[in-house]
Amino acid sequence: SDRVTSVLSEGGLLVVGTDDGLAVRRAGKWTVFGEKDGLAHRYVTSVARDAATGDVWIGTLRGLTRLSGGALRTYRQTDSGLMNDVVYQVLCEGPLVWAATASGTSCLDTRTGGWALYDVKNSIMHEPWCYALAVGPERAWIGVWGGGVVELDRRTGLWKEYRDPDGEMEVD
Repeated sequence: SDRVTSVLSEGGLLVVGTDDGLAVRRAGKWTVFGEKDGLAHRYVTSVARDAATGDVWIGTLRGLTRLSGGALRTYRQTDSGLMNDVVYQVLCEGPLVWAATASGTSCLDTRTGGWALYDVKNSIMHEPWCYALAVGPERAWIGVWGGGVVELDRRTGLWKEYRDPDGEMEVD
C-alpha cells in the first residue's frame, strides 16, 4: 500500500509498514507479508529490529508479530502475555521487546519468554492508552494519552510523572 505508517532502514534492509501489510526489501528484492502469511493484522503501526538477532518486530492493531528467518510468529493478549492487542509502538532493547498498547505497556524478555506489564494498576499512569516509548539503560519513558509522560527508574522501580495540566510542564 502507498499508505505508509512506519519505516525502518538498517544496513541493506528496508522495512515498510502500511495500512495493508508489511513490505521488506533485502538485496534489491521486495517481500510482502499480510495476514494470510501470519501477520497479526494488516494495519502495521510500528516496526523495530533486534540488532543482535536481526529479527523484525511488528506492532499491529491486532497483536505483535516477530519476523525471524522469514517466518512470522504472532503474540496476542489471549495467548502470550501481551497486555493488549492494539500495539501503537514497538521497540527493541537488547533481548527486551517493548510494546506500547491500548491498555498499558508490555515488555517481553526474549531470553526467558516472561513479560513485564505496566498499567494503571502498578504504575502512576492515570490512563491506560500508551502510545510512545523510549528506553535507556536506567530509565524507560512512556507516552500516555491524556497522562503526559511517565518515567520508570529501572534500577529502583520508582516512577516519575511529567504532565502539562495548564500549558506548562510539571513534574510530580
